[in-house]
Amino acid sequence: MKEQTKTPSIEDLLKECKALNQARDKRVLELARYARQVAEQSNHREAQLKAMYESALAVSSIEGNYHESNQMCAQLLDVFRPPTDPFLSALVYRLMGTNYYYLGQYKEASDCYHRAIENLQSLPNETSDSKREIADLYYNISILYKQSEQSPLRYCYLCQAESIYRSIEHKPGIAKSQLGLGNYNSTLSRKEIANAYYFKAVALYEELNDISGLSIVYNNLGSNFAELRQYDKAAEYHQRSLSIKMQIGNPNLIGVSHLHISESLIMQHKKEEAIAHLLLAEEYLEKFNNRSDLVTVYGYLRELNEEKGDFEKAYRYSIKFYETRETLRGFEKQSDLALAQSKFELEQRDKEAVLLKKKNAEIEEANRKLQLSNKELAQYAHVASHDLKEPLRMVSVYVDLLKNRMNEKLSEEELKFMEYAIDGSKRMQHLIHDLLELSKNKCSLKNTNG
Repeated sequence: MKEQTKTPSIEDLLKECKALNQARDKRVLELARYARQVAEQSNHREAQLKAMYESALAVSSIEGNYHESNQMCAQLLDVFRPPTDPFLSALVYRLMGTNYYYLGQYKEASDCYHRAIENLQSLPNETSDSKREIADLYYNISILYKQSEQSPLRYCYLCQAESIYRSIEHKPGIAKSQLGLGNYNSTLSRKEIANAYYFKAVALYEELNDISGLSIVYNNLGSNFAELRQYDKAAEYHQRSLSIKMQIGNPNLIGVSHLHISESLIMQHKKEEAIAHLLLAEEYLEKFNNRSDLVTVYGYLRELNEEKGDFEKAYRYSIKFYETRETLRGFEKQSDLALAQSKFELEQRDKEAVLLKKKNAEIEEANRKLQLSNKELAQYAHVASHDLKEPLRMVSVYVDLLKNRMNEKLSEEELKFMEYAIDGSKRMQHLIHDLLELSKNKCSLKNTNG
């Protein structure tokens, strides 16, 4: 009897989609579509959502079609509204942010990344997965600031990301943070330090068998070696990167490699070869309007054509350069404002802290003076009450003695007056006694609290 093939469950299909996406395997596109059909037939709403997300992720990371991927994400958020899974919603917003970044729409990317963080922070319980996602988002936000040159913000987000990755021992994230720190140091012209970070990232990506991560690090190593005038090593790592990217088939990544190769050739004064690679970069990057890298391509093509004396092409690329750069400046202005605001808030907190410290010192000094005054007052009351007791006792005794000796000679009204005097002196003595006891108790309490 022929054994029947077991039909995979929707959970198995989604698990396979996730694995194929991580491996940048094009088969995920067809499998994700099939998974969505199975989920729709079984009316499995959550599985439909996840299958749509895997499709949108594949269209972005494998095909490099960022516009289409964002349209799919928008459809996903619109169809299943309100979202019942904040974690999946965060994944969708993160993907949209990445797409906007490659399209050079930094403000929209930043908005999506922060929406994703809000979704993750709304989760009732913090998990290693939610921590990892937040770290990924911090890393992505740091990349936004590479164009605006806001080093403090960029470094701050990078360090936050690396700290979380290490706390959950997430090797892919640690590798990515090493890559990011390499990029940061490279931007500051600390090429040797940057290379040290890059080689740490290479070791981790090789251990993880992550060819996509390797392609990016190899590309950056090539550019750094070019800056160090080690052109043979630069060519070696650039070629390694390009070979992997051709294997993956992502046009955007291929275009970025051609851009970096052209920069190395420009340093070597190989202008015709550089132009050839820049034209290839332009062709690949314009397919999906990657403005963040296109602005660099247009700038180089303008300069090289001017040097050749081809002013018509130079003029055409000048227009493209300025128009593209203008679209990117919106985020630069926003990041400038963000940095200015953070500096203002920090300055205000510092001023408030200084003022609070001053006020606390004034309160402590006033309290010290009050305690001293109370102590002096208590001592005065003790001395005064002690000194008053004896004269009052004498008044009481002599009035009483006078009453006894002149008892028969005094009228009834005069005797009553004497009784008033004796009674008043006794009551005054009781009051002074109570005052003395009160001063003793206060002094005792102050010594105890010391």
